[in-house]
Amino acid sequence: MKKENLEKIQGTLELKTRKWWFLLIFILIGTITPPIVTKGYDPSKTGEIISYILQNSLIKSCSPLF
Repeated sequence: MKKENLEKIQGTLELKTRKWWFLLIFILIGTITPPIVTKGYDPSKTGEIISYILQNSLIKSCSPLF
């Protein structure tokens, strides 16, 4: 992609994500939709599960793409 195209796309994304309703959509999605899991788990272990997910994230394997 050309630099001009990337700058145009980035500018458009910045304009859209600065809107108040964009944040509201994410808050509503996070509060209305229940968490989706493949196995049942004890809700008291939610902190441990979040910690495990953050420590083993996919972003580590995608670092060459940065």
